[in-house]
Amino acid sequence: MNTPNKLTIFRILLIPVFLVFLYANWWSFAPLLVFVLAAITDFLDGYIARTKNLVTTFGKFADPLADKLLVTAALVAFVDLGYISGIIAIIVISREFIITGLRLVAISDNKVIAAGFWGKLKTILQIVTIIVILLIEPAVRIFMTDYGFNGPWIVLNFERFVLPWLVMPMTAITVISGFDYVWKSRKLLKMGGNE
Repeated sequence: MNTPNKLTIFRILLIPVFLVFLYANWWSFAPLLVFVLAAITDFLDGYIARTKNLVTTFGKFADPLADKLLVTAALVAFVDLGYISGIIAIIVISREFIITGLRLVAISDNKVIAAGFWGKLKTILQIVTIIVILLIEPAVRIFMTDYGFNGPWIVLNFERFVLPWLVMPMTAITVISGFDYVWKSRKLLKMGGNE
């Protein structure tokens, strides 16, 4: 197994570690560090695979799957913890299921649906949004408890103003990228996966 594939597997193994830290509340910024580490492996495995010509069939399937599992785990946990709306998670996760299905159809027909501009922008926005939530939420708790801020305005300003400016564009780009993938795959869909 080559280095990019090992990094992909490592990223998948980081998901339960991320969730344990997120729910254990052992150290406020531990989930952030684990998620950033996972995001770095996402960049590294693709970069190494392309530059060293180590692209494999396993990597083509497992790399985007690892990304989807990581983002899905974070979003579902955020819904459970009350950080974001369940509707946002449903939209994002539904898009991921649809695109994964399209990729499987394409692979069965010996085709690859490459990530386009919208798909790459979607991934960046999802990672940035999750990182900001993981950074802001514990910071709010620290200020509210450790430093005696009893003003709920801190939480309200985050939830009403900061978070929507991150979550809504991320959701919109996720939907747009989903339509972009479907549009690019229209011939494949018309043929039922068989040309």
